[in-house]
Order: sequence, then C-alpha cells, then structure tokens
Amino acid sequence: MNPSLYQKLLGPDYARLPPEQAAFHALHGQYEFTGEASIQCGRHPLARMVSVLMGLPQQDAQVPLRFELIATDESETWIRHFGPQTMTSVLRYRKGWLVERLGLIVLYSRLRIVDECLKMEIVRARFLGLIAMPLWLMPSVQADETASDGQIHFVIRVVWAWLGLLVAYQGFLDVRGLAHERGGV
Repeated sequence: MNPSLYQKLLGPDYARLPPEQAAFHALHGQYEFTGEASIQCGRHPLARMVSVLMGLPQQDAQVPLRFELIATDESETWIRHFGPQTMTSVLRYRKGWLVERLGLIVLYSRLRIVDECLKMEIVRARFLGLIAMPLWLMPSVQADETASDGQIHFVIRVVWAWLGLLVAYQGFLDVRGLAHERGGV
C-alpha cells in the first residue's frame, strides 16, 4: 500500500505520532468517526461573509461531531458534521506541502510535531486556487492535534487580523474502533 498523505508530509517524523494519530492518519478508504465539538464564530459581518466563502461553521454551538474520512492515494476528503452544520475540505500532497481546499480558499501548510502535538502552519493561500493572497490578507490559523486514550483531540482557531475571529472549534474524535481494525492502537 502507498504511504498516506500524512506519512508523505511528515516523513520520518511520522513515527513520533502517538499510536491513535498514527493509525488515523494512515487510513485508506472510507471511515466514519464520532466525537464532540465546541464552536465559536466571529461576530464581524465581514468575518461571517469570509466564513461562508470558506465553508466554515456559522453558529456557536456545543454539538456532537460526526466525521467522515475518504482517503485515497491522491487525496483525503474530510467532512465534518458539527450537529446540523457541515464543513468539507479536500487535502492533497503537493511538492512537500499540505494543500487544503476549503470553500473558495486553498491553503498551503507545513506540518510539524512539537512534543506529541501535530501542528499545522499556513504559509500561503490562494483565492479560487488561482489568485495568490498577500501575507497581510492571509488568516492566522492555530491547528493543533493531540491524541490519548483512544481519542484524537483538536484545537482550531482561524483569525484574520483585520476582521478578528472567523471561527474557533475544539473537541475530540473517538478512534478506539481503530484498535480492533489496526491491531491494537
């Protein structure tokens, strides 16, 4: 089997991931996981408009989370169902970058592991995948992922300096089912 998207992106550092994350990010095929999430949305009217363009959640909520993963050799599609709100992104590997299409915005990121935390750092963005956004127009994104006790924990915060908060969400996915499938996560 070919290496997964995250195996390609992290290279030898992939081995530093906790077992739950390593199993999750090695998956090929179609999977569904559940968990919980807490969402906080920006208040500025333009922030709300940008959130719509990016396909981000639109309402503050504490909700059950249903996460669909479709992982192929070429891409991963992440469909997050935050209660009634759905957020979809398509992730690809391109020349060492994680490229994520989120609505009308395409984000280019690098991944790194700091202490047992997988961190994503946005380094450039394009509108419609074509128009490069200058640094001062790019959102600041905190995207941290950790794992323990059969769960993957995430903290995501998207802020645009001139608009403020677009969205922040945090929570967990229960990946204990991978232990049975993958032989003991």
